[in-house]
Amino acid sequence: MGVLLPAYWLAYSIVAMNCVLFYILLLKLGDGLVALVGGLAYALFSAATTQAFLYHAFGLQQALTFLILATLAHLSKRRVLAYVLSLGALLSYETAYLVFLGVPLLEQEWNKSWTKRLAFHVAIGLAILGIVAGVRATVGEERVLGLTATDLLEVSFIHTLEGPLVALGSYLLQPVQAVLALDLEIGLVSLVSFLAFWAGLSWVGSFHQHNPGVRSKLVRLLIAGLV
Repeated sequence: MGVLLPAYWLAYSIVAMNCVLFYILLLKLGDGLVALVGGLAYALFSAATTQAFLYHAFGLQQALTFLILATLAHLSKRRVLAYVLSLGALLSYETAYLVFLGVPLLEQEWNKSWTKRLAFHVAIGLAILGIVAGVRATVGEERVLGLTATDLLEVSFIHTLEGPLVALGSYLLQPVQAVLALDLEIGLVSLVSFLAFWAGLSWVGSFHQHNPGVRSKLVRLLIAGLV
């Protein structure tokens, strides 16, 4: 374990940094309440416990670092930098890259010019995906040999669709499993944690209860997340 300790600290740093980056992203899209709830949801994502921590951190979480940075760059209108960063997500974990294709859904205004930007963005994203797949096939990578572009897209899109279902199912299943394994110690810790989170949410929510824009921002984020 001593040899792997630095790797675990690095993995922890990646996950912790992603929580901060995701919170910053939500602050850019919404307000403090939206960012707090979303940040907690990201940090407490229960499905993350189904994989070995190092595999999870240096695979998916590393890709999410590039994805969130690319999203922030895109929303800041630094499009070239966004595509460069998205390439990091693609090379780390392909499924995370496809989420980048929907980043324009997070923009504030959806109009005719936005539709054109979305189509252009998707076209560039797919072109990058095709180039990377072509290079991998050329060098003889086994995962892409014998697969057509349609096969590659189909597998990635299926994984992208299955991911939210697994996540939602895990959010529903984990509390049930926790209740079944409940004892006095776990019960007390859960109660204290619940009260602390409730107090924090109530405190932040008191500053936003008269803000009519919070609901519309939540709806927009929900639509983008589902897509």
